[in-house]
Amino acid sequence: MNGFSEEEIKQSVEYQWRMQHIKTYFSLWGILSGVIVVVMFFVAVTRVNWVRPLVDGVAAVLIYLLIFGSFALHDAVKARKFLKNYKNYKRYDVVLDSPVTSYMYKGAIKYSVRIEDKEICRCVDTNAYFSDMMFSKFTLHEYNNKKVSGLYDEYQDKFYIVGKI
Repeated sequence: MNGFSEEEIKQSVEYQWRMQHIKTYFSLWGILSGVIVVVMFFVAVTRVNWVRPLVDGVAAVLIYLLIFGSFALHDAVKARKFLKNYKNYKRYDVVLDSPVTSYMYKGAIKYSVRIEDKEICRCVDTNAYFSDMMFSKFTLHEYNNKKVSGLYDEYQDKFYIVGKI
């Protein structure tokens, strides 16, 4: 047992980062769908055969739903897995002092943290939670060189940040 409650996990950096991604994906889908619907409505109004543009518009909206929905589903599955398995992870307190640029998330920063357990010392990466971009939930300035509490998943070899100490 690592001492975290389910509510603390729902407020953790990892969980909130995943939830922010899901909101962003569905917001982008909503904006694109709105633009498509408006354009197709005006195209349908100006044409005699209005069925074809509406069918094309609905098809485009559904295709974008599949694209953005698959990314949102990936984050939802990861968040649910984290919430379900957090009791199986070991708790560590570390200092975020080794930022690394993420290749997966352009413009985002992850950290490489040192975990010391008895005589074993490991360097493990976090997810790329931090960015100074417009829709970022967590900024680098808030967490750089701060002591945080988190959970280490030995199977995935990943460190999940729960919060600042």
